[in-house]
Amino acid sequence: MNPLTCKASEVLIHGTGYCYAKSHLLAALLRANGIPAGLCYQRLAVESAGPPYCLHGLNAVYLKQHGWYRIDARATSLG
Repeated sequence: MNPLTCKASEVLIHGTGYCYAKSHLLAALLRANGIPAGLCYQRLAVESAGPPYCLHGLNAVYLKQHGWYRIDARATSLG
């Protein structure tokens, strides 16, 4: 029964979202604080090494000492 969110503002308002929606919010928050951030997507196998696949959204953040580093917002609770 959760609303289907996509935009960062929707995730912030409703406190819920799939991985890609949460990554949109995280990128927006990082960028608003002057931290370079991007969106990443990866194809994952659902059960084995082959199809069916699902798409997972995550982020990359630029750290001066390490370069681009991938981070994942999917386990965060917004409520």
